Amino acid sequence: CSHDKMRSFWRARMLLEADAGESVAAQEFLKRLATARAFDGLDEELRGELSGLSAETLLALCEAMEALTSANASLADGKGIERLPSALLRSLSAELDVKRYDLAPGNLWRAARALESCGARPGSLVLDVRDQPESSAASAALITSLVAMWLASVSRGKLQSQELQGEQRREVELQTE
Repeated sequence: CSHDKMRSFWRARMLLEADAGESVAAQEFLKRLATARAFDGLDEELRGELSGLSAETLLALCEAMEALTSANASLADGKGIERLPSALLRSLSAELDVKRYDLAPGNLWRAARALESCGARPGSLVLDVRDQPESSAASAALITSLVAMWLASVSRGKLQSQELQGEQRREVELQTE
Protein backbone atom coordinates (compact mmCIF):
# COMPACT_ATOMS: atom_id res chain seq x y z
CA CYS A 1 0.00 0.00 0.00
CA SER A 2 2.82 2.42 0.89
CA HIS A 3 4.56 1.38 -2.35
CA ASP A 4 1.46 2.46 -4.31
CA LYS A 5 1.41 5.78 -2.47
CA MET A 6 5.01 6.50 -3.33
CA ARG A 7 4.42 5.46 -6.93
CA SER A 8 1.50 7.93 -7.12
CA PHE A 9 3.68 10.66 -5.65
CA TRP A 10 6.57 10.12 -8.07
CA ARG A 11 4.28 9.72 -11.07
CA ALA A 12 2.72 13.09 -10.27
CA ARG A 13 6.15 14.66 -9.79
CA MET A 14 7.36 13.36 -13.16
CA LEU A 15 4.23 14.53 -14.97
CA LEU A 16 4.40 17.94 -13.32
CA GLU A 17 8.00 18.36 -14.39
CA ALA A 18 7.28 17.22 -17.95
CA ASP A 19 3.91 18.94 -18.37
CA ALA A 20 4.59 22.26 -16.75
CA GLY A 21 8.18 22.77 -15.70
CA GLU A 22 7.17 26.26 -14.63
CA SER A 23 4.58 24.84 -12.22
CA VAL A 24 6.81 25.35 -9.25
CA ALA A 25 3.79 25.77 -6.99
CA ALA A 26 2.46 22.29 -7.81
CA GLN A 27 5.85 20.68 -7.19
CA GLU A 28 6.35 22.59 -3.95
CA PHE A 29 2.81 21.77 -2.86
CA LEU A 30 3.52 18.04 -3.22
CA LYS A 31 6.81 18.39 -1.35
CA ARG A 32 5.07 20.14 1.53
CA LEU A 33 2.28 17.61 1.54
CA ALA A 34 4.83 14.79 1.57
CA THR A 35 6.54 16.27 4.61
CA ALA A 36 3.32 17.46 6.31
CA ARG A 37 4.45 21.08 6.29
CA ALA A 38 2.09 24.06 6.24
CA PHE A 39 1.00 25.34 2.84
CA ASP A 40 1.33 29.05 3.75
CA GLY A 41 -0.84 30.24 0.84
CA LEU A 42 0.81 27.88 -1.64
CA ASP A 43 -2.57 26.27 -2.32
CA GLU A 44 -3.82 29.62 -3.67
CA GLU A 45 -0.84 29.88 -5.99
CA LEU A 46 -1.42 26.30 -7.15
CA ARG A 47 -5.10 27.06 -7.88
CA GLY A 48 -3.91 29.76 -10.27
CA GLU A 49 -1.72 27.27 -12.15
CA LEU A 50 -4.27 24.45 -12.56
CA SER A 51 -5.52 25.60 -15.97
CA GLY A 52 -2.01 25.15 -17.37
CA LEU A 53 -1.83 21.48 -16.38
CA SER A 54 -3.02 18.64 -18.60
CA ALA A 55 -5.91 16.42 -17.54
CA GLU A 56 -3.51 13.50 -17.06
CA THR A 57 -1.30 15.61 -14.80
CA LEU A 58 -4.33 16.80 -12.81
CA LEU A 59 -5.37 13.15 -12.35
CA ALA A 60 -1.87 12.23 -11.18
CA LEU A 61 -1.82 15.24 -8.83
CA CYS A 62 -5.16 14.17 -7.29
CA GLU A 63 -3.95 10.61 -6.79
CA ALA A 64 -0.67 11.79 -5.27
CA MET A 65 -2.55 14.13 -2.94
CA GLU A 66 -4.82 11.23 -1.91
CA ALA A 67 -1.83 8.98 -1.20
CA LEU A 68 0.06 11.64 0.74
CA THR A 69 -2.99 12.86 2.66
CA SER A 70 -3.84 9.36 3.86
CA ALA A 71 -0.19 8.73 4.74
CA ASN A 72 0.03 12.02 6.64
CA ALA A 73 -3.24 11.47 8.47
CA SER A 74 -1.79 8.32 9.97
CA LEU A 75 1.40 9.92 11.29
CA ALA A 76 2.02 8.88 14.87
CA ASP A 77 2.88 12.38 16.06
CA GLY A 78 -0.53 13.72 15.02
CA LYS A 79 1.05 16.49 12.95
CA GLY A 80 -0.18 15.08 9.66
CA ILE A 81 -2.37 17.00 7.27
CA GLU A 82 -5.83 15.47 7.52
CA ARG A 83 -7.69 17.64 5.02
CA LEU A 84 -6.67 19.74 2.09
CA PRO A 85 -8.02 23.26 1.56
CA SER A 86 -11.59 23.00 0.21
CA ALA A 87 -11.05 25.85 -2.26
CA LEU A 88 -8.20 23.88 -3.85
CA LEU A 89 -10.35 20.74 -4.05
CA ARG A 90 -13.19 22.71 -5.68
CA SER A 91 -10.76 24.25 -8.18
CA LEU A 92 -9.35 20.83 -9.05
CA SER A 93 -12.89 19.46 -9.54
CA ALA A 94 -13.81 22.37 -11.79
CA GLU A 95 -10.64 22.08 -13.88
CA LEU A 96 -11.07 18.32 -14.28
CA ASP A 97 -14.69 18.86 -15.29
CA VAL A 98 -13.52 21.18 -18.07
CA LYS A 99 -10.86 18.70 -19.23
CA ARG A 100 -12.86 15.48 -18.70
CA TYR A 101 -12.74 14.50 -22.40
CA ASP A 102 -8.96 14.79 -22.42
CA LEU A 103 -8.85 11.71 -20.18
CA ALA A 104 -9.35 8.19 -21.47
CA PRO A 105 -12.83 6.78 -20.84
CA GLY A 106 -13.13 5.33 -17.36
CA ASN A 107 -10.41 7.48 -15.73
CA LEU A 108 -12.26 10.48 -14.31
CA TRP A 109 -13.74 8.35 -11.52
CA ARG A 110 -10.18 7.89 -10.19
CA ALA A 111 -9.84 11.65 -9.77
CA ALA A 112 -13.29 11.90 -8.18
CA ARG A 113 -12.44 9.12 -5.71
CA ALA A 114 -9.09 10.75 -4.88
CA LEU A 115 -10.64 14.18 -4.36
CA GLU A 116 -13.33 12.76 -2.07
CA SER A 117 -10.65 10.92 -0.13
CA CYS A 118 -8.85 14.25 0.32
CA GLY A 119 -12.00 15.86 1.73
CA ALA A 120 -13.93 17.08 -1.32
CA ARG A 121 -17.70 16.96 -1.07
CA PRO A 122 -18.99 13.67 -2.52
CA GLY A 123 -20.33 14.24 -6.02
CA SER A 124 -18.43 17.51 -6.49
CA LEU A 125 -17.04 16.01 -9.70
CA VAL A 126 -20.11 14.72 -11.53
CA LEU A 127 -19.45 11.55 -13.50
CA ASP A 128 -21.09 10.45 -16.75
CA VAL A 129 -21.36 6.83 -17.85
CA ARG A 130 -18.20 7.41 -19.93
CA ASP A 131 -16.32 8.43 -16.78
CA GLN A 132 -17.11 5.27 -14.82
CA PRO A 133 -14.71 2.35 -14.58
CA GLU A 134 -15.10 0.03 -17.56
CA SER A 135 -17.06 -2.62 -15.67
CA SER A 136 -19.46 0.02 -14.26
CA ALA A 137 -19.94 1.60 -17.67
CA ALA A 138 -20.65 -1.79 -19.23
CA SER A 139 -23.12 -2.58 -16.46
CA ALA A 140 -24.85 0.77 -16.89
CA ALA A 141 -25.04 0.30 -20.66
CA LEU A 142 -26.47 -3.20 -20.21
CA ILE A 143 -29.08 -1.97 -17.73
CA THR A 144 -30.02 0.90 -20.06
CA SER A 145 -30.41 -1.55 -22.96
CA LEU A 146 -32.51 -3.93 -20.88
CA VAL A 147 -34.79 -1.12 -19.70
CA ALA A 148 -35.18 0.14 -23.29
CA MET A 149 -36.05 -3.37 -24.50
CA TRP A 150 -38.54 -3.81 -21.66
CA LEU A 151 -40.19 -0.46 -22.42
CA ALA A 152 -40.40 -1.35 -26.11
CA SER A 153 -41.90 -4.72 -25.18
CA VAL A 154 -44.47 -3.09 -22.90
CA SER A 155 -45.35 -0.58 -25.62
CA ARG A 156 -45.73 -3.36 -28.19
CA GLY A 157 -47.84 -5.32 -25.73
CA LYS A 158 -50.14 -2.35 -25.17
CA LEU A 159 -50.41 -1.75 -28.90
CA GLN A 160 -51.18 -5.42 -29.57
CA SER A 161 -53.70 -5.41 -26.75
CA GLN A 162 -55.39 -2.33 -28.21
CA GLU A 163 -55.44 -3.92 -31.67
CA LEU A 164 -56.94 -7.11 -30.22
CA GLN A 165 -59.60 -5.13 -28.37
CA GLY A 166 -60.40 -3.25 -31.58
CA GLU A 167 -60.76 -6.51 -33.50
CA GLN A 168 -63.01 -7.95 -30.79
CA ARG A 169 -65.22 -4.85 -30.88
CA ARG A 170 -65.55 -5.10 -34.66
CA GLU A 171 -66.53 -8.76 -34.35
CA VAL A 172 -69.13 -7.88 -31.74
CA GLU A 173 -70.42 -5.06 -33.95
CA LEU A 174 -70.64 -7.39 -36.95
CA GLN A 175 -72.49 -10.00 -34.91
CA THR A 176 -75.00 -7.45 -33.63
CA GLU A 177 -75.78 -6.14 -37.07
